[in-house]
Amino acid sequence: DFFVQEFLPYMEANYRIKTTRNNTAIAGLSMGGYGCTYHAFKRHEKFGSCYAMSAALATVAQLPDIRDVVNAKTPEELQNMPAYTMEVGSQDWLVLNGNVAFHTYLTGKGIEHNYITRPGTHDWNFWMTCLPKAVDFFSNYFD
Repeated sequence: DFFVQEFLPYMEANYRIKTTRNNTAIAGLSMGGYGCTYHAFKRHEKFGSCYAMSAALATVAQLPDIRDVVNAKTPEELQNMPAYTMEVGSQDWLVLNGNVAFHTYLTGKGIEHNYITRPGTHDWNFWMTCLPKAVDFFSNYFD
């Protein structure tokens, strides 16, 4: 709630930024990868693109299940989901299975997305390679 109800409005009110959907992107790694995916899918009208790196997407009892968020969408809303990329290391035993399962789920729902898996683990060496790709990805959607 803080992120959407306080942080984003503060940024929009105090900095000269474009606030349209096409100019609003979100990214995160590990638990932040879960968070960015959750916010992008829950608030598809706010975010035009999302890049999740090594996202902690396995179902955790304390966290809302993103599949429930997606399942609650109308067919029209599902056609207007943010551009979405998920990237995970093939040796990242902490989150790999959750990413594979979520990729399979999105594919089954017909939700367009990019799924990247490459050698790597759950560490900064992997994420530092993701970051330039995320910036490039977002630049394809900004006005």
